[in-house]
Amino acid sequence: VAVVGIKHNEGDFTVSELEANKLMLSDAVDSIVNQREIGLPFVYEDFIVVIFRLSQSEDKGTPVDSVLLEIQQYIEKYMAWQIMIAIGHKFDRMEDIHRSYKQALSALDYASDTRGSEILTIWDVEPKSKIQYLDLCEEETEKAIKSCSLMKMQSLIDAIFTDIVDHNILPKDYSFHLLEYVLHILKVAIMQGVSLDERYTQDEVIEFLKNTNDLKELKTWINQLGSFVIAEILTIRNDTTMNYVRKAIHYIEESYANPDISVEALCAILAISPNYFSAMFKKSTDMTFTKYLTQIRLEEAKKLLKASDKKSFEIAELVGFSDANYFSYCFKKNVGLSPSQYRKS
Repeated sequence: VAVVGIKHNEGDFTVSELEANKLMLSDAVDSIVNQREIGLPFVYEDFIVVIFRLSQSEDKGTPVDSVLLEIQQYIEKYMAWQIMIAIGHKFDRMEDIHRSYKQALSALDYASDTRGSEILTIWDVEPKSKIQYLDLCEEETEKAIKSCSLMKMQSLIDAIFTDIVDHNILPKDYSFHLLEYVLHILKVAIMQGVSLDERYTQDEVIEFLKNTNDLKELKTWINQLGSFVIAEILTIRNDTTMNYVRKAIHYIEESYANPDISVEALCAILAISPNYFSAMFKKSTDMTFTKYLTQIRLEEAKKLLKASDKKSFEIAELVGFSDANYFSYCFKKNVGLSPSQYRKS
């Protein structure tokens, strides 16, 4: 990904002039890039962004360089602006495009106010790490942990160690990167509420990584860490879920006679969203909140029908039904008998 912008100081252009100049710059970049059929240009925020398409045999060299140079020369010749162009690393996966864009923006930080137009490449201003995949996968690892995807976590760890082996990376080059990666896992774990045991204190982690150079042992240890973290998060979430469900059941048992009881009222007390609660409650009890509430009300109604001589409409009101006809309908549907038939049975 490349970004193209106009060099200017505050006050050089008005806001409307900046917008007009950006559109003119966009037209020029569109024309050059589309003529070469090498990428997709578009306006994004303050820049013209170009997503280049490269074959497997092409890297960061000739095709892109020549297009960017042509853009620079065209703008200088016909518009007399000083521009800055920056480009990020090439990536094979579509989901990594945003990384290249961020790298291009990072390269722009090195632009000079005095050198005129510039083409900046991230690999020149910030030499690329020898361990490409390890530098890229912290975000994906965090997503895997939060989603409790052990398979994704293990896949990322496999890719890291494959990268180390394929590039013959020495311990002195990968050890610090691995330490950063492991500490990131622990940071995410703590943020998710995990209590780390004595195996995973910062001092123990640093000591283990410092004294272990066997890649197989390191990979096994990090996989075990990932498994431990995800298992702990699942336990925490299950405990949290059951706690919410217990509170909900207690609330229903205490308040079933209130005709205004609802998921929304309960969730306001529990401070969680109704959609999340409804899905959680059904998964835990195998029935919806409304069905569970109705079941409790009908059980109480059955007790009153057998133990008292109260009228059906009175019992309906006592167990939380504001409509006696609806109470009779629900009773017959769930019990198989009308309230009066049940009393006589």
